[in-house]
Amino acid sequence: MSTLNFQYQAFGFNLASDIPLPELSEKLLIASEQNSVSVISGNHDNWASIEASPHSTQCIQLAANEWRLALEGIGWFRAEAGESLQYQRWDDSVSNRDLRTFLVTSGLGALAVQQSSLVLHGTASERNGEAVLLLGRPATGKSSLSWCLQQHGWQLISSEIVVVDKNMKIFPGVQQLKLVVIVQSWSCTLTSLCLKLSVSVCITGVCHVFFLLTAP
Repeated sequence: MSTLNFQYQAFGFNLASDIPLPELSEKLLIASEQNSVSVISGNHDNWASIEASPHSTQCIQLAANEWRLALEGIGWFRAEAGESLQYQRWDDSVSNRDLRTFLVTSGLGALAVQQSSLVLHGTASERNGEAVLLLGRPATGKSSLSWCLQQHGWQLISSEIVVVDKNMKIFPGVQQLKLVVIVQSWSCTLTSLCLKLSVSVCITGVCHVFFLLTAP
């Protein structure tokens, strides 16, 4: 049986994992034990069959409190009841990094949906209690704009996915940006944008958000 040696906090979860997840923040000793989630290896052959919903695809199976993802060459993933995230490698050639690509994004996002949170593909940043979400299709400049915001005193809260709970709060998630090239002209973007942000409150890493900015 796997040992849950790694402790993290992300998207409002207290995570106990048997695989290192360096993209996430390590759990604070004073953190509450509420909303505990396990990330653990499993065997997809032992998973009970489910009656998939009409929204299921060839790769993704959806049912009440069940989310399953099968990726050839990577492995199998299962989120259950907002409490457990299981995974299995395709074979021994699959690295931890390959698994983490889906564990810390799609997998944790599925758990958040199962807990009735809103999950968005985007990036969140905050400064002085004000928060903004950058939303848009892949390769439209969300990470680049977030990087530019950091140069002006903003702090990255989460990239790749943003989880908004029913109280309009967002929590720190994946705090790494994936940038291939930073074009210097992007630094002029902020001066050409008028960012009108509603005042929000940020306490112990939890931000109340009232404004969404859509990337081009």
